[in-house]
Amino acid sequence: MKKCSVVFLYLIVAFVVAETASSDLIEFVEAARSQIGRTIIYDPSYRALDYPNGDVPMDRGVCTDVIIRALRDAFNYDCQRQGGPK
Repeated sequence: MKKCSVVFLYLIVAFVVAETASSDLIEFVEAARSQIGRTIIYDPSYRALDYPNGDVPMDRGVCTDVIIRALRDAFNYDCQRQGGPK
């Protein structure tokens, strides 16, 4: 759980340091919050994912899955493509 908190904190700091407009940060947070009630099962098991745009089912995952989905939804950023479009 500590790794997830560190990753989330790192993303928030990156937004502040990069002087990202507050609307971008709000969009990211809203994309993460949209998963409340949808991502309800903590499932840390390993799964093979499609590449790119692979994901576990929306109803399960870990905290990093929430961040990855929020980045895709808010900024069209796919972590599997090293910053490329989704």
